[in-house]
Amino acid sequence: GGMNPVSYKLRARKGQQMILHLTSAKKNAVFGLYAPGMDLVEGAQSVADWTGTLPKTGDYEIIVFPQDEVTNTTFTLEITVR
Repeated sequence: GGMNPVSYKLRARKGQQMILHLTSAKKNAVFGLYAPGMDLVEGAQSVADWTGTLPKTGDYEIIVFPQDEVTNTTFTLEITVR
């Protein structure tokens, strides 16, 4: 079986900058970033790095998962919001 996705939620405001940086032991973890309402943030799907200006105020969700959907890995997710 594969690794279950890991989900993080955080509140941020429209116009803030978010920086996401994901590193994983097996270099196979990626994430998707979802704006409030579970709208996918453009350019932030199946990536390990993303920087952008947030489009809405509310709860953002970051879902980390293995790129191949079968290999477990340990990972570190750095989140910066300015």
